[in-house]
Amino acid sequence: MKKIYLSIIASAFMLSANAQLSLTKAFNEPVVADVNTNQGYDSTTALPKTTGMNQVWNFSSLTTNTVVEVGTFTTVASTPNGANFSGSTLAQADGLGAYTYFKSVGSQYEIVGVDDPNAVIIFTNTAVAANWPVSYGYSNTDVFSGTAAINGTLTGTAMGTITTLGSGTGTLIIPGGTSYTNVL
Repeated sequence: MKKIYLSIIASAFMLSANAQLSLTKAFNEPVVADVNTNQGYDSTTALPKTTGMNQVWNFSSLTTNTVVEVGTFTTVASTPNGANFSGSTLAQADGLGAYTYFKSVGSQYEIVGVDDPNAVIIFTNTAVAANWPVSYGYSNTDVFSGTAAINGTLTGTAMGTITTLGSGTGTLIIPGGTSYTNVL
């Protein structure tokens, strides 16, 4: 089965969908040389945020904007500051000098930090993004913390909570009318 990724950004709303009902490490966790492209969309109406089984999420009225983000997954060793992100096993380069670092151990996928020309965030307590597999009813909340430096001068603590949910299944309709069934 071919990987299908769709990201819709509208009013700080991000949707990521894969056309399958159970997301597994082997099929969904990125590896070196994978490319992730996100296209931005805008909306003037409320977006459907329903949860549960057999939903229909109709985003066909969204309009494409100019925001396109492309991330290429690479080795940690190939990045300029990879050694600063202890335990990282993979990095995503945005093509503009920023890198996001990830750690994959067993069935757990974690975010280790971000190295951006303007900010560096290193999580000493990583953010667990997924414990594979992810399917309907999946819920994972993780508290992360670490250090942050902005423009090399302003330093402090970075902390927060990441929540990953498998809160709905159904059909996704995207601009242009393309429809994906069996979407988590």
